[in-house]
Amino acid sequence: MKNNRTIYVMNRFILLIAIFTLAACNDWIETDDPKGEIKIEKVYNNEQTANAAVASIYKDMKNDGLLSGSTNGSSVLFSLYADELDFYGSTSNNLSMFYTHQLLPSNTLVTSIWANNYRIIYETNLAIEALNNSTNLSLELKNKLIAEVLFIRAFTHFNLMNLYGKIPYITTSNYQINRYVYRDEIKIVYDNIEIDLLQAKGLLVNNVASNANNRATIYAVSALLSKLYLYQEKWDKVVSESQEIVQNQNFSFQQPIENQYKKESKSTIFQFSSTINGENTLEGSYFIINTGPPTRVALRQDFINQFDPQDKRLQFWIKKVSNTTNTQSWYIPYKYKENANTGSSKEFSIVFGLSEIILMRAEAHLHTNELALAVKEINIIREKAGLNPFNSSNPNEIQKELILQRKLELFTEHGNRWFDLKRWKIAEETLKPIKSNWKPRDLILPIPESELLINPNLNPQNDGY
Repeated sequence: MKNNRTIYVMNRFILLIAIFTLAACNDWIETDDPKGEIKIEKVYNNEQTANAAVASIYKDMKNDGLLSGSTNGSSVLFSLYADELDFYGSTSNNLSMFYTHQLLPSNTLVTSIWANNYRIIYETNLAIEALNNSTNLSLELKNKLIAEVLFIRAFTHFNLMNLYGKIPYITTSNYQINRYVYRDEIKIVYDNIEIDLLQAKGLLVNNVASNANNRATIYAVSALLSKLYLYQEKWDKVVSESQEIVQNQNFSFQQPIENQYKKESKSTIFQFSSTINGENTLEGSYFIINTGPPTRVALRQDFINQFDPQDKRLQFWIKKVSNTTNTQSWYIPYKYKENANTGSSKEFSIVFGLSEIILMRAEAHLHTNELALAVKEINIIREKAGLNPFNSSNPNEIQKELILQRKLELFTEHGNRWFDLKRWKIAEETLKPIKSNWKPRDLILPIPESELLINPNLNPQNDGY
């Protein structure tokens, strides 16, 4: 079996290879273990190699998963898909297909998103199985590592479901089982995500956030649980689950807004650290240019027009670039300010920050008719941005302001804007006027054509494709 696009085709030593060679092979071959390679069971029976193996899964999330800041991640793809970015590359580029809403089941990016993320899920399942069978690790370390990979497994499924709709929730590395899987109903996927996260939370006995916040802590798990409940409109659970985060003095907006995306930012709950000394973020390397015209992307002018001129986010999170003759200008995302190796890493890619938690709580309070509390949370974000307080007791006005603040605060972050448009059911009214090819089917991606051919149980294809 030699198809590297299937959700279950993986080299049995992928974690070892990631640890020792930083390379990967995608063939699943039933052979004896090669000389010089260690069985996966042994990897997870040693403290050093077990930690390194789990670190390699985070690395794959950062580089190839939907949380990546590169072209295969949702920060780029779904900012183009929504109303945040304009595209300046080749019209034959896969990114152009996202920007113009011309995706087909055969699109190579659609296929690679599916394959890359199910590969990560395979790695988590392999790790969980090996860790459960480990006899040489301390119980504390074993529980911590299992919790981390449960968090990754849940997060990856969560992102896949938001893109493809009904998906298989894979909890084993057994190829014979996985090759015939069916797509689960959305509720079942939600339930499985919650089960994984609650188990992870129960296993994480250390409630103290690390200095880097670059591995899953109990707070990272609570952040994802809060988001899960938000998407299910379980408003009371959003508030209760996020309470420990907002009450923890380790998280705050103490730093100036221009430093909010530094690796040591106090508002960071979970982030991806650099794997190379001096390396910074994939977001910075992709978005930042010094002169125009852009060859990749730039922020839409109508997005820029949404900012109050006094908004610090306009001043510090957006960069104006001009052509060499200063006759034309463009705006680029500038939350991350480093696009090269700086000798010592200054920025890490932030996955969950305090801003998102505050805005989730505002939305939950709005829907439970706690209007004063919703306004209070919104004003935390406005104050940080240097804006005057917002004041209203009108639910419609509060909702309008909430939508605006989520748009301005979370732009080009992991597809948040796109997912907001979907769950608020305003995608069509927002995108149809500016996207000539917009179709209702675009609310979810097509299941990759190659996957349907390999496993007919994944049928039927999503509507419209």
